[in-house]
Amino acid sequence: VNIDGATVKSATLHNFDEIERLGVQKGDFISIIRSGDVIPKMTGVFKQRRDGSQTPIERPHECPVCGSMLLDEGVFVKCQNLECKARVINSLIHFASKKCLNIDGLGDAIVNLLFDKGLIACIKDIYGLKFDDLMALEGFKEKKVNNLLNAIEASKGAELSRFITGLGCEHIGEVAAKKLASSFGLGWLDVSFEELTSLEGFGAEMANSLTDFAEVNRAEILALSQIV
Repeated sequence: VNIDGATVKSATLHNFDEIERLGVQKGDFISIIRSGDVIPKMTGVFKQRRDGSQTPIERPHECPVCGSMLLDEGVFVKCQNLECKARVINSLIHFASKKCLNIDGLGDAIVNLLFDKGLIACIKDIYGLKFDDLMALEGFKEKKVNNLLNAIEASKGAELSRFITGLGCEHIGEVAAKKLASSFGLGWLDVSFEELTSLEGFGAEMANSLTDFAEVNRAEILALSQIV
């Protein structure tokens, strides 16, 4: 539709709480505005125009991209699978960032390039990058390739807390990762909900997030820990 000279194809719904507040269903006629004269936003539903063909919008339980179990936090529903294509690039960038494994030279642009070229599809692939593969990429010279490979090699043996932070588990940041590493060491992946909630600063939301994350990604995390 055309709104104030702009063609609008989709509008913001924010989250499932907003969907429930509006009472919107699939097939509804709706009213929208350009919030702040910019962002298309749904403001209401013409429920009187329903003809029985409308259907409720259900909360998903599985990721529509990879099929993995979703973390349901009420307002937000998030995929926890490290290998999901919908989140893999951001997880790679986060893992290589300064506060995590600190792999110098593996920033946003390089990660996107390597992913697009099929050289990395998950975190473990970072440690399988080869000199010849990188040299074949546009803009990569010998010095740049060696610097990147050396930075990747140097990231091995990083502190456990950095490794845990780098995995990108929801609600498990630097402080929580340090607490896990100091409290459970290499056994952090096998801790129970009760053990987690007994830690100072750990609530049910954090414990649920970590236990769900560990269940979904156990094999990937164990394989990665053997490399790093």
